Amino acid sequence: MLPLAADIFTEPEDVSPDGLANLGPLRRLAGSWQADKGIDVNPKAEGPEQRALAGGSAA
Repeated sequence: MLPLAADIFTEPEDVSPDGLANLGPLRRLAGSWQADKGIDVNPKAEGPEQRALAGGSAA
């Protein structure tokens, strides 16, 4: 089992630049997603950071 950091919100610095390699078994879900609207919630230590997404696609 991997050791957990004391601060789960801080992103590690030794991550591979190959984003798909970092997804492990979720790699099959990676791709382009489309929606009419939505919201992106990013957990932060200070509280959730939210961004509204308007139409288009996210890659």
